[in-house]
Amino acid sequence: MLTASNPMRFAVRGGSSAGVAVCGIDGEREAIVIDDQDSRSSLSVGLDWSARVTTIGLEFCVPAVLGHVVDRWLSTAPWLTVLGALLGMAIGMLHVLRLPGELARADERAKARARRKPGDSPSRNVPD
Repeated sequence: MLTASNPMRFAVRGGSSAGVAVCGIDGEREAIVIDDQDSRSSLSVGLDWSARVTTIGLEFCVPAVLGHVVDRWLSTAPWLTVLGALLGMAIGMLHVLRLPGELARADERAKARARRKPGDSPSRNVPD
């Protein structure tokens, strides 16, 4: 039983991609395997996220800056800047709203690859 005088002990052993957690309550030990779906290095994951964030930031900014440059070139006041800003907001928000779906699809692909045996080929709809 888990009480204040007998707390649960928890230790994790293993690398960053997978580990074994050992739990103990009342002297009992139980091993739990923790699998990380992303087998890439931390640097690779960080670079992937920095590229995503940079892309979204540029999608917000670049249309407004281009609108400002064309406004100054054509002397058309702030209208193209406002149009560029609205277009940038629409494009950036569309990308932000699509991001969770992209991440879910990538996660499903990784799970499907993990379930597949090493010698199996991907299934294809080829008639006999």
